[in-house]
This record gives sequence, C-alpha cells and structure tokens, in this order.
Amino acid sequence: NMEAAMTWWQKSADQGWTDAMLKLSRYYALGEEVPKDNLQGLMWMTVATRRGVTGTEAAQRIFKNEMSPEEVAEALRRADAWTPKLIE
Repeated sequence: NMEAAMTWWQKSADQGWTDAMLKLSRYYALGEEVPKDNLQGLMWMTVATRRGVTGTEAAQRIFKNEMSPEEVAEALRRADAWTPKLIE
C-alpha cells in the first residue's frame, strides 16, 4: 500500500534519515504518489545535502530552474527551520 509507505517515508525523513529525504524529494519532483511540489522537493533535498548527502547539485539546479525566486527562498527557509523529530 503506497499510502502507508509514504507515511513511513515521511516519518523517517522527519527523524533525519537522509535516504527517506531523497525519496520524498524525488516523489515531490515527479509528482509520484503525491502532488508535484517543487518547493517540498527542494526543501527535502537541501536538508539531505546539509546532512552530508553529496551529488545533489544537478537535481537542485533543476528544481530551482522550475521555481520562482520566492519559491526557492521559501524552500530554503523551510530547510533552515527543519529539525529532526523524536521517534513517536
């Protein structure tokens, strides 16, 4: 069930698992299983990069090219504000 899987990807990303962050970023970029949302996609990719993931530069450029400067700024603001959540 993809809905349940998305819930677990989200919980894992919220707790700081970078693989889940990249998975969510991809889903949001492509509109797979969730509505297409470049702002969310860039936010998750930025957080993952800041947590040590490398090789994301090209994907970040693609996101930014499809977004307004205001959307990019908002995605980066959300990435700045992100903190890991405790396990529920």
